Amino acid sequence: MFSSQQVYYSIIGIAIFSYLAALRLFRLPFLTFSSVNYFLAAVLAMIPGYSVANGTFLDRSLSRGFDSTVYLLFIAYTVTLTGASLIAQIVAKRYALLGKARPDPILRCWIVAAFVAIYAYAYFSWLPHVPLVNLISGRAGFGEAAAQRLEITHQLGDSDEHLPFVFRYWRTVLQYWAITICFMFAFYRQTRGTVPTIIYYLYVIGTAFLLAFTLEKALLVDFLFGMLVIPYLFAERIRLRSVILIAVGCALISMAAIAVFMGGTINELPEALLERFNGQTSSVYVQIEYVREHGFLGLRGIQMPFSSWFLGKDYFVDLGREAYATMFPNNANAGLLGSVAGLSLADLYFAFGWTGVPIFAGMIALYSWVDIVWRNGFVVANVGNDFRRINGAFYVLGMALFSLTYVSSVFMIIAIPLGLSAQGILILVLYLFFIRIGSLRIKRMIQRR
Repeated sequence: MFSSQQVYYSIIGIAIFSYLAALRLFRLPFLTFSSVNYFLAAVLAMIPGYSVANGTFLDRSLSRGFDSTVYLLFIAYTVTLTGASLIAQIVAKRYALLGKARPDPILRCWIVAAFVAIYAYAYFSWLPHVPLVNLISGRAGFGEAAAQRLEITHQLGDSDEHLPFVFRYWRTVLQYWAITICFMFAFYRQTRGTVPTIIYYLYVIGTAFLLAFTLEKALLVDFLFGMLVIPYLFAERIRLRSVILIAVGCALISMAAIAVFMGGTINELPEALLERFNGQTSSVYVQIEYVREHGFLGLRGIQMPFSSWFLGKDYFVDLGREAYATMFPNNANAGLLGSVAGLSLADLYFAFGWTGVPIFAGMIALYSWVDIVWRNGFVVANVGNDFRRINGAFYVLGMALFSLTYVSSVFMIIAIPLGLSAQGILILVLYLFFIRIGSLRIKRMIQRR
């Protein structure tokens, strides 16, 4: 008889091999939003899933042995994600999103860049702390800077009660919009010198600061990953050497971010990175106990920004914060509010039970279909250069910033397609500032023989 561990890793191996084989068999592109999400899901969720079900990554006091429901959740996640994503990509390969750019895209880039700069000045003038500046200047150590970070992100920066309305969506403007314009400048610099070199690099440095001032590593790593991907996005084929280069580059960037923001030594960096990967979904082991005690959450388990205006934030249950208090009791007792990541399918299970599996499959299929149709429109189809570069910038933005959509953010999986994400709406507003909405259409492509 096979052990549960052997069965689990056999399923994981077959799923990953099937995904790679299907990409080659059906001539699907490799460097896509779907594939980046899939392989991060493999590293952060599928592979460590068995250890999560065993409670391996948690403190011994929290471990209760093997959890069969968590085990089945990770198997269902692997099979559903692989099948839904591949089927949708195969269906979508014959279609493309076509359209036209608005006039003067470079001028529009400068307008947005100037707006971001003015907004940043106003926001930093209002903000009580800038953790990165305090850390670099020596006015705060790592511990104090980390406390300041939690104050401006969890206790102040993400709290509508303490934020002026104009700063309520500061992340989208200061970070997502800034990254998009930076990517757009990078694409235009590949073909014509419309962006002066000195100004370009000053903007890159400024964007990096906007992503790192809270001492959060993820956005900075995502941004640098996007900059690595840009030279390869329009390539018809990407070599294995390039894939390895991008993967190694991302690992080095991640370790550098850990060293700068957490004070790790060189010898500790690989272990810290591995621990970060392995612990991404470990909270599922803790979160499921809340559901067993209180029952499935229904809509209370999926907090949406607009619905909270009507129902109130107290209506929703944030299992990430509940798990944080259990996993890090010392921080919770000190009054620090935090949240931990989980697993997207597990979040749906906590809300709707096993009915969450077909919901998850449908959302993954939708994302993968849109992904390929959108990419075909600016990589494969014959469109104008401005349309190609603008869509390339927004596509890399999605590939980089939403690379964990399939892993741990059920909010993004459900909210963005339904138009319930404020961040998604503001990014769409920026997109329509560059693209004529009336020109957008989906067209079936003529297949080459």
